[in-house]
Amino acid sequence: MLRAAALCLAFVATAAAADAPRLGPDSQLPVPRFESLAAPKVHGRRGPGMDHRIDWIYHTAGLPVQVLEESASWRRVRDPSGDRAWVRADRLSPARTVYVSTNLSPGLALRTAPRPESRTVAVLAKGVIGKLTGCVGSWRKLAVETPSGTQTGWVDKSGVWGGDDCQGVPD
Repeated sequence: MLRAAALCLAFVATAAAADAPRLGPDSQLPVPRFESLAAPKVHGRRGPGMDHRIDWIYHTAGLPVQVLEESASWRRVRDPSGDRAWVRADRLSPARTVYVSTNLSPGLALRTAPRPESRTVAVLAKGVIGKLTGCVGSWRKLAVETPSGTQTGWVDKSGVWGGDDCQGVPD
């Protein structure tokens, strides 16, 4: 019985270690992690180096990406569409942003408080990018640029891509 319990405990410890993020060999930051594009034009390449073919040209500074791998000054990222590419590390920012991914009609409610019954201050269409500024349970606080200025509020994390965790988000 004691031997079975020890084996079970070893299995649980191994499973927990497998679920824990590892540190990138170059940045010493957790991998995977979310970052964002730092420039308005970023080339996504097939491999880690300038000699690899360009598969994507991203035209949206602030677009959230998930860093999956590191190789010297290159990062393999996944974008909100699920596509993967290698980008130069200096084209990324640690700033946390999210991408509105919901297909709800008319859009994703931006609320005054992290509660479904709180007042809606804006409705965000699919594709809107917001700065992630806080987390409470399954709610994410965003700052979104609008023609009339910055609008802040709360959204349910199920409606955004890039807000699964709150690593790197100010308290």
